[in-house]
Amino acid sequence: MDIKFISAELGLDAALENRELALSCSEDMNGFEIKSESKKTSIRYGKTAYLCRALSYLKKYGEADFCIAEQCRFNSNGIMIDCSRNAVNSVEAVKRLIRMMALMGLDTLMLYTEDTYEIEGHKYFGYLRGKYTADELKELDEYAYSFGVELVPCIQTLAHLASALKWDKYGKIRDTEDILLVDEPETYDFIEDMLKSCRKVFRTEKIHIGMDEAHMLGRGRYYDLYGDSDKFTLMSRHLGKVVKLCEKYNFKPMMWSDMYFRLANDGDYYGPNAVSAEIAATVPDGVDQVYWDYYKDSQSSYERMIVNHKNMPGKLIFAGGAWKWEGYIPALSTSFKRTRASLEACKTHGIKDVFTTAWGDDGADAGLYTVLPVFQLQAELGFKDSISEEELSDRLNTCTGADLKAFMLLETDDDIRSAHKYLLFQDPMLGMFDLNIPEGAGVKYEKAYKEIEKIAPCQNDYKYLFDTVGSLCSVLAIKAELGVKIKAAYDNRELETLKKISSEILPELITRLNTFRDNLETQWLYENKPFGFEIQDIRIGGLLRRLETARERITAFVNGSVKSLPELEGERLPYGNSNSGEVIFMNKWISTISAGKYQG
Repeated sequence: MDIKFISAELGLDAALENRELALSCSEDMNGFEIKSESKKTSIRYGKTAYLCRALSYLKKYGEADFCIAEQCRFNSNGIMIDCSRNAVNSVEAVKRLIRMMALMGLDTLMLYTEDTYEIEGHKYFGYLRGKYTADELKELDEYAYSFGVELVPCIQTLAHLASALKWDKYGKIRDTEDILLVDEPETYDFIEDMLKSCRKVFRTEKIHIGMDEAHMLGRGRYYDLYGDSDKFTLMSRHLGKVVKLCEKYNFKPMMWSDMYFRLANDGDYYGPNAVSAEIAATVPDGVDQVYWDYYKDSQSSYERMIVNHKNMPGKLIFAGGAWKWEGYIPALSTSFKRTRASLEACKTHGIKDVFTTAWGDDGADAGLYTVLPVFQLQAELGFKDSISEEELSDRLNTCTGADLKAFMLLETDDDIRSAHKYLLFQDPMLGMFDLNIPEGAGVKYEKAYKEIEKIAPCQNDYKYLFDTVGSLCSVLAIKAELGVKIKAAYDNRELETLKKISSEILPELITRLNTFRDNLETQWLYENKPFGFEIQDIRIGGLLRRLETARERITAFVNGSVKSLPELEGERLPYGNSNSGEVIFMNKWISTISAGKYQG
């Protein structure tokens, strides 16, 4: 442990200047005690991460006298970041996060990398995806270790491998488009190469081997080759082989627990049935189970699932969620409520290892740092039974420099946050979501835009996040209800209204959308490698072209060049099985843009 390096990296040189510092590490101490008096500071601590948390109080109180002792409620507490949904966080962005985690006292950082890490001899694995090189991972591992943060590889050894398996090179080990072919010898050579590469760059003994959501296991080429097979048997046989490979490379594996529960509950992970003792006995020894759950508001719901894991072998680990996967806007209040409920359940039932996940479903739209307040809450509840909003705000500012009150404005109102992605990308002439628009959406987005625009200049290092969400709200202030207005004007043959839409409103919308796109690029390049942003360009570029098409089509109708606009004459229906007026959850771009076929 190099205190000079730590203090310099954490910006504590001024706080430690002319101060006598006495440090004592006691490995049996699951926490820390810091006493500061008359420019003399003593710190007893159990882990380097706890030392860094203690130093955060010195950062806050400066030369004042104080004494603080905290005990950690967990053996490990950390974050998993998603580096697989097009956004691969840059090395510098991960280092920034590590520094903030250290001040928070979080001791585990998990990198979720489906195909975004280098495997020696596999050039197509992570090809053109911005994968981490072996040297980059070594650099991050060393940097994290300096602050007492354990960097843990999180890979996939069964499903979620579509980005790799799409290449013909892997045709022989492909069962379905995203699932490996169980029992194929080359599959296990491939997995061994994964583990061998991880062993070379990570010092930890821990590894997350995935194994989740393999819904079509044995239903593709495996079925063609071997016929129908019991999923429990396939799953356990494959897992046993992977666990043995982990042991070969001195890894202690953990896995998502859902597949066994889905098989016991007709596909429902959170169904009422526990995994039977008979089935649990087929699960190989030597693997820990990760219960993941981001969806429940009540403590009792988490407790029921924890109890239902009692038959499963290995240690039980809990993974909650920092909701940044609804689209471009984070769901902070939802994350807070569920983090509090789930961690209290873990404490009640003696779960000692926890982390929160920051998934980036469907393109990693939201910035990683939008959920810093959730990371801070995760940390604080690791050392405290409860924390007030005022205390959380103070700690967040100390550890990250972020303003909690300002960050809460980023999530906007629940209804317009939930609807924002489908309202952004739905076609203005087709109106696929016109009956699922929140009441007064345009006014609400305008209000959010004005509020965010007002505070953005004061957000220092995080101004770019506010620029992105603010400019998005400015787009939706016009676009959210535009399709409804276009159709109403067309149905009533209000030519002057249509003329204004084509000549004034649509050009303004296009200008605002270009501003949002530019702000999003700034956000992306500050947090991520450039790879993956081409998807955002394609999506937003397609929307820009459709807005131009709408302007051209409406202008042609107003000028009499065309007699009708058939796309505006069809009946509008609620999306899917929803009801008219219902705000739905839809974060998949491909499902928002058209009812047409995309391929094939």
